[in-house]
Amino acid sequence: MKRYDNPKKGTWVELTKRPDIDAEELMPLVKEVFEQVEKQGDSALIKYTRLFDHKEIRDVIVDPKDIAEADQNVSNELKKAIDTAITNIKRFHASQLTGSIVIETTAGLECWRVQRGIEKVGIYVPGGEAPLFSTVLMLAIPAKLAGCKEVILCTPPNEIGTVDNAILYAAHKYCRFSKKV
Repeated sequence: MKRYDNPKKGTWVELTKRPDIDAEELMPLVKEVFEQVEKQGDSALIKYTRLFDHKEIRDVIVDPKDIAEADQNVSNELKKAIDTAITNIKRFHASQLTGSIVIETTAGLECWRVQRGIEKVGIYVPGGEAPLFSTVLMLAIPAKLAGCKEVILCTPPNEIGTVDNAILYAAHKYCRFSKKV
């Protein structure tokens, strides 16, 4: 990641320009990755982490010891902020939950809406050089409140090939960890 401190105003447009990506050119690679992951499973994920993220990882599942260590490696100030965010996000999304709603649209014709969570949901949390632990909370909390039984979290490794401590802490506070899906 490049860092720019106080860039000249004339460079702002260029610095904030998003990269141009031709989706059509990218699709064969995406297809290959999906096929290899389907055939080779975790070993393909490890291979592509090395290729795309330039990081060596041993396993795609977080070791429970790393989760416990993350709790020790996150400052109390950040823990308090995460806990406050959990409370606020839960309160906001809980207000959206409703029971069944039945509406008689025409005499004798009733329509209804029922909310049901899906069994599993996968969430992607930006990690690596710019970990966004808040994404864990903003995606996992509504999923769990909606009744999703399993939330599967994926995130790229940081510079030392592990998951960011704040991401692990936030996930541990709100998600249940399991060894394999």
